[in-house]
Amino acid sequence: MHLRLQISGPKGVGLFSPETLDELESMLGHKAIVLKEPQAQLGLGGVVNVFKTAQSLNMHLDIGDKDDSWDFLLLPYKPFDKSVLKIYKNEALWKIRRSHETFPRWSQMDYEDAVEFFNEISQVAGWPSTTGNPYGGGRENNSSLK
Repeated sequence: MHLRLQISGPKGVGLFSPETLDELESMLGHKAIVLKEPQAQLGLGGVVNVFKTAQSLNMHLDIGDKDDSWDFLLLPYKPFDKSVLKIYKNEALWKIRRSHETFPRWSQMDYEDAVEFFNEISQVAGWPSTTGNPYGGGRENNSSLK
């Protein structure tokens, strides 16, 4: 039972599966943020807070689904995008919750930290309004002005 973390190579060429924190940080060229209660026996994804590392290093993060051979994929050549993660929030929270409750992959503190991360990105605004209305509802939102 592991939490697999992979990194895409430069310009999307190659996929790398670092085994240690030092190897990961060498590939990233920066320090990674670690979990509050790391569990090395679960693999690198059980040590690194991939959500906050991706955010702090401005790297795109993909969350694997049941058909992927990885759990987390960092794409250093693409910027961190809260709105994309917001789309996958429910799937990510389901995976985090399931791996916390069914398999002891996350400590209570790290589980709560991950849930908090996704709750924070949920506050990201949606698509900008084409009518200039900040609430995204266009003229329909201004019914009191009619």
